Amino acid sequence: MEPENTKYASVIEHEGDEKYIVVKITGADGSKRLMIVSYPLPYHSHIASKMKMELLSDGDKLEIFGGGLIKIDHKKKHIHTYGRSGGYGPAQVDQVRTILENSKGLEGYTLDVTVTDYIRD
Repeated sequence: MEPENTKYASVIEHEGDEKYIVVKITGADGSKRLMIVSYPLPYHSHIASKMKMELLSDGDKLEIFGGGLIKIDHKKKHIHTYGRSGGYGPAQVDQVRTILENSKGLEGYTLDVTVTDYIRD
């Protein structure tokens, strides 16, 4: 369970099926953000690299808690997660659900949150 001052966010820059990672960013001021980050890139490590360039500020500390695959349908307002990251391992189902349920812009989406052993190359 994350502390009360933790903020939740999702950065999902695609429609359809792509890889995602779960990250925690601790700011130099002690603030905490728990996030799902998903870009249309071939590897989870590429997502982490892009995320570091775009979302981190000087003094921020980054932790990666696993990853998987996320399929999002904006028209139907449906999100499905599954699989696991070959490099970072599986995400925790409860953590993924909590982030998605509390992310701005995803209100009203139905969630099908699972973690499986499937790894997509």
